[in-house]
Amino acid sequence: MGARGAFPTVVIEVANKQTLCQVQTSKIWWFDNSSPGHERGSVDTVLIAKVFNDDVGTIMVELWFRGKRGPRMATIRLKDGGRSPARGARGNPDLWTWSGVPLRIPFEDILLRPKQGLERDFEVTGGMLVEMATLAWGWREYTGRGATSATGTASALRTRGRKRKGSKSVYRHPNRG
Repeated sequence: MGARGAFPTVVIEVANKQTLCQVQTSKIWWFDNSSPGHERGSVDTVLIAKVFNDDVGTIMVELWFRGKRGPRMATIRLKDGGRSPARGARGNPDLWTWSGVPLRIPFEDILLRPKQGLERDFEVTGGMLVEMATLAWGWREYTGRGATSATGTASALRTRGRKRKGSKSVYRHPNRG
């Protein structure tokens, strides 16, 4: 559609402080307020990433499609019961255990046209889960918030990882200025 104020075809909701139930309510809102044929378009896919503030670094990803019952799900957690991995080793897939991947979103559902040439479906892979979990552990350490903190990673992303430039918020990695 491309029109100002149009709904996206895919929504990604990331939750840290919110409960899984609360973020699933957001999913319901997107589906209910952008039904097929709506003048502003239709959200047909919602991907939820829930970062749990538990001792094993759990992240659960749910992929919901309009009209389908229940989500497709993937999870990742530390193998070694919550001991923070050493900085240089965090991205090591051997530290993590995951299941339910790949989660696949059809190309046509995102761009509303058939694939051409080398274009492929979007996939959430085990490697992507390792990257998400590695970033979550990094933010926990950077902000000084432990695994059981109520504020955790998403709050740190909002408050410490951004700087203002004019009227736009710009992400700033803490180690890169």
